[in-house]
Amino acid sequence: MSDPDLPHLSKVGPTPFELTAGHEGELQAFFEANPAYFLAVQGAPAGAQEAYDEIHGELPAGWSYTKKWLIGYRDPASGELVAFASLVSDLLAHTVWHIGLFVVATEHHGSGLAASIFHGIEAWVRSNGAQWFRLGVVAGNQRAERFWARQGFTQVRMREGVEIGGRLNNVRVMVKPLAYQDLRSYLKLVPRDDPALD
Repeated sequence: MSDPDLPHLSKVGPTPFELTAGHEGELQAFFEANPAYFLAVQGAPAGAQEAYDEIHGELPAGWSYTKKWLIGYRDPASGELVAFASLVSDLLAHTVWHIGLFVVATEHHGSGLAASIFHGIEAWVRSNGAQWFRLGVVAGNQRAERFWARQGFTQVRMREGVEIGGRLNNVRVMVKPLAYQDLRSYLKLVPRDDPALD
């Protein structure tokens, strides 16, 4: 089975493409030029290995999944990277897709571009069988917390003392149903996210 087409926004929106090891320098430059996420989560700008780790990093041992997707978005006029999203299909359970990292260029904050890109991603994963979307948001990263709540995500669990970029954070595990199901159905699929474990 071939990979599904990448999520598109519109004919005038940024063009998505799948990143490979050959894009490492470009992704690193993007991270360094747009430090807001890293400052909020790590307390420091992107490290020198940030793009390498994102592209080559492995998921935790024992976690089942189908594929790790690394999707860049280019401005059609300038050709510059304006957003990046990492996704994992069927993480921990079939039909559960996970958003690992979602960064939009600082100059586009507040423009609606982030929501447009996310809506394109959501439609894409839904069309490819996803029934649940999952992600983790660092508690206190207010811009991200507000954004994901507006997109319909709900917290299921708080994970404390998660190491990210050398700093310990509390991470809000959030989910969004993409089909008509209640939260109990999700927790049966992914019991590690059960708030009873807190």
